[in-house]
Amino acid sequence: MLKKIFIFVVGLTCAAIIASVCAYLWLVAYFPGEAIRQENIQHTLAMESPVFYNDATTKIGVFFQDAHRQYIPFAKLPEKFINALIAGE
Repeated sequence: MLKKIFIFVVGLTCAAIIASVCAYLWLVAYFPGEAIRQENIQHTLAMESPVFYNDATTKIGVFFQDAHRQYIPFAKLPEKFINALIAGE
């Protein structure tokens, strides 16, 4: 009797773990949402960043006003740049 209860609890735990992993994969990998789409990421990266005085109302200027950030695929990054980042860490 005790062995059947133990097997039932272990089976139920395994089923819960499998269901959790499936739900995680569905939410993160297959349907991550609109905020993760490539167009939204590029739009966010291209936005200007205003800079204010310490009173938080008077605008000093804008970062990235003339030169906006751009998405660059990893394959296009120079190897020396990657090595420099690693060396800096």
